[in-house]
Amino acid sequence: MEYQMQMDKGGYDDGYDKCCPFWDVSPGSLVREATSYWSFSDSKVIDLGCGEGKNAAFLAELGATVDAVDISGAALKNAGRLWAGRKCINWIQGDVRRFISRDVTYDVAVVYGVVHCFPDKSDIEQFVNRLPQLVRRGGLVLFCSFNDRRQDIERAHPNFKPTLISHERYLNLFGFLDIVSASDMDLHESHPHNGIEHVHSLTRIAGRINV
Repeated sequence: MEYQMQMDKGGYDDGYDKCCPFWDVSPGSLVREATSYWSFSDSKVIDLGCGEGKNAAFLAELGATVDAVDISGAALKNAGRLWAGRKCINWIQGDVRRFISRDVTYDVAVVYGVVHCFPDKSDIEQFVNRLPQLVRRGGLVLFCSFNDRRQDIERAHPNFKPTLISHERYLNLFGFLDIVSASDMDLHESHPHNGIEHVHSLTRIAGRINV
């Protein structure tokens, strides 16, 4: 599976195996910001590329029911340790590209840090174009991905070849949203298994389905 190979080359599974947690356990900033304009209580949420479950756990605590999907068994193993006993989360191991075609409708989709691991740009575009089939009209999409402006990959992720498109292209792809917020920002970070500081440019988009 090329998608799984990209995860491995990115060092994610290596990090999950060596550190629990590999990521910060606080929710992503876009997810936290959404609490100012969306009540997650009783919302049905799909978290696509959930990783170790920090966003899923946060939203479940607010009263949402969450299907949390990730291709990495190592990530979900860590999620089980970190959020043991947390109710209202259904942990699912699988390829998010297949899951999005299921005949289920959600109030909210969280797509955080996953699509740049897809093998090519057409995978990203097809995935994004299917989101209105997965989320009800008026429902919320919270999206975050690497873009092509600035990526400090070689030092921290030496074998990783993320699939990158421009921030402007992402805005065009999400034409089916009434945008609440959108930004092109730099993320400065280091991972606990190697401690190498590096930078990623990120597209962040939040909006409501308008079709």
